[in-house]
Amino acid sequence: MITGQPSAGGSKLDQLRASFIASLPERLAAAQSLAETLKKTPVQESTVQALHTVFHNLKGVAKVFGLGEIGDVAVQGEHLLNTHQQKATVGDETFTSELSAVLKTLEERSEQVRENPAHAADETAVRAPSAVAMNPVANAEPIIRAGGPRIVIVDDESLMRSVLKTLLQDAGHVVAGEASNGVAALELCLQQQPDVVLLDINMPGADGLRVLREIRKEFPAIKVIMVSAHGSMDRVSSAISAGAVGFVVKPFNAANVLKQIERFFKPKATLGR
Repeated sequence: MITGQPSAGGSKLDQLRASFIASLPERLAAAQSLAETLKKTPVQESTVQALHTVFHNLKGVAKVFGLGEIGDVAVQGEHLLNTHQQKATVGDETFTSELSAVLKTLEERSEQVRENPAHAADETAVRAPSAVAMNPVANAEPIIRAGGPRIVIVDDESLMRSVLKTLLQDAGHVVAGEASNGVAALELCLQQQPDVVLLDINMPGADGLRVLREIRKEFPAIKVIMVSAHGSMDRVSSAISAGAVGFVVKPFNAANVLKQIERFFKPKATLGR
C-alpha cells in the first residue's frame, strides 16, 4: 500500500485510488474481450500478451493501492496464461473454464470494491517488502541539488506514473518527464538528460532490462532504479548485472522510493528533514 506524507499529496493519492477504482469496469471489459478472442481463435502471441498486460497492470496498481483481493486474482490470471500459453488451442475447455472463472472472480471483487470505495487496505500489502537496496556504489555522499534531481518515470500504466510523480514532487524532486515505453524513455533521456530514471521492469513490447541496458550504454551517467511487482533474487541479480542501482518492489511506500533516489541525490529543500 502507498504510505506517504500527510499533505496535499495524500489527497492526490486518494484521488488516484478513486480513479483506479472507477477504471475497473473498463479494465475488466478489456480483459473479457481479449478472453473471448482466445476462446474463439488459435492462441496468438499478441492477444496473450495484451491480456497478460491487463492482468499485470491490475496486479501492480491494485496492490499499490492496498486492494490485494483484486491483485491476487490478477496474479491467478497471469499464472494461467503462463501455464497454458504454449498448449492452449481452440476448444481447450480446461483453459476456457479456468479463464472464465478468473474473470468472474475478478468481476465480483471489482464490484465489491466499487460498492465500498473506502475498503480497508489489505494488511498483506502493507507488510510486503517495499524495496531492495542494491549496488554498493550508493554508499557515496549524496549530491545536493537545488530543486531536486531531475527524474524520468517509465511505466506503461498511467496511474502508476501518476502515483510516483505525486510522491516525488511532494518530496521536492523534479519530474522531468514520463514515458510509457522504452523508445519514448530513450528519447526523454536524450532530451532531458535526467539524473535518475525509474524504470518498470515489465512493459509491453520491450523488456525493461533491455531498456536498462540501452540507457546504461547511451547515458552512463544516469542512475536507473527498476520498479517491479516481483522482488525475486533472480530479478534483482539480473538488474544488478544490467547496471541498475536500485530496485523498488510494488507495493511500495513513499519512504522507500525516496530512499532509493536520495542515496545519490537529495533535493535542497529536504536538508534537515
